[in-house]
Amino acid sequence: MKKINLKDNHHFALYGSTALAEPGFKRFSDNELNMIKVVSPRVYELAKESSGIQAHFATNSKWIELSIKFNKIFSMTNSSPIGQMGVDLYVFDNKSNQYVFCGVSRPEINQTSYDTLLVEFETNEMRKFILNLPLFVAVEELTLSFEDNSAVLPLQENKKKIMMYGTSILHGACASRPGMSYSNILSRRLNVEILNYGFNGNAHNEKEIAQILGKRNVDLFIIDSEANAYDDSILERLELFIKTFKQYQPHTKIIITNRIPYFKDHLEKERQLKREKYDAYFNYLKDTIKDLIFVDVYQELCDDLEITGDGLHPNDYGMVKMANIFEKIIKTHL
Repeated sequence: MKKINLKDNHHFALYGSTALAEPGFKRFSDNELNMIKVVSPRVYELAKESSGIQAHFATNSKWIELSIKFNKIFSMTNSSPIGQMGVDLYVFDNKSNQYVFCGVSRPEINQTSYDTLLVEFETNEMRKFILNLPLFVAVEELTLSFEDNSAVLPLQENKKKIMMYGTSILHGACASRPGMSYSNILSRRLNVEILNYGFNGNAHNEKEIAQILGKRNVDLFIIDSEANAYDDSILERLELFIKTFKQYQPHTKIIITNRIPYFKDHLEKERQLKREKYDAYFNYLKDTIKDLIFVDVYQELCDDLEITGDGLHPNDYGMVKMANIFEKIIKTHL
């Protein structure tokens, strides 16, 4: 058996974070974590979680085994253990010319580590893979094991880079497994690297986070933060957030979007009035800030009440529908 640490760049190409040269699989570097700790202690913890981080590699091993250790046990009532703590694996299918789902881990609910067989084939042909890391835990150690005489090669590409900032929905709730998070769907379909800065219960448009994100050189920036705008002041920070980012990247196109529909929206008039108010604000930003595009996700999805798992967060069906919307707009502006 050949056991290889996922950080070994002789065998794996990692995407989805600018902090992968440091220990762990976090989304902010240690310096950035220290910068944000006082401003948002919750984001300080959430940024250590590995949502959106992927390993790309090729191997002719008949089988692949996983060994993983992370920081906490299953605790999310609106998500599956696989979605929170699991990984999934995609293999490139030459017939359909796309990556297809081929393996998944099934973590023990009360354990912070496990070993499992991810996939087994009948032949030793060379295949290309994408491994999606867990959405809602901080991965501390991860190794993959292969047949002794197999080759394991990194799939290093110069990809276009998209950065996304948002709430628990972007973080991955309620995808059944990591590959069904809409940012991972998009990266697979479009062959781009996506930096996922979805923060569960957060995305309050803090200026300090805009300063951190502005230092990443990206081809497109998507902001999906409305869902956690519990009061008007949080949403009103968005203008300063965008202008702060543009101080670092004045020519990068930015897409802003409103939230997905909730099942209570059509029952409560106050929600409808707030929707009109917030959309007017988004259109104001679009009309006053250069290279800013507003995508009305709410309108695209408002006739479909089956898109969520808990009335707030998209299920897999909702994640696919969100990816469909963003795929079209990204192809237009990337």
